[in-house]
Amino acid sequence: MSSSVPFCVVTPPGVALGSKTAAVVAVEPGACAPHGGEPIGELQPSTPSTFCCVA
Repeated sequence: MSSSVPFCVVTPPGVALGSKTAAVVAVEPGACAPHGGEPIGELQPSTPSTFCCVA
């Protein structure tokens, strides 16, 4: 098996890998603004609950 394939592949079980090296050739930070994370739907407990807070 060659390690010079131009894409990522899943290594099958039982296949050994040799060593690899990597180098960061360019660092370009992301440019998209964060979005999403808003709650959707409503919260409905499955059983009644009581919470007590001690000062």
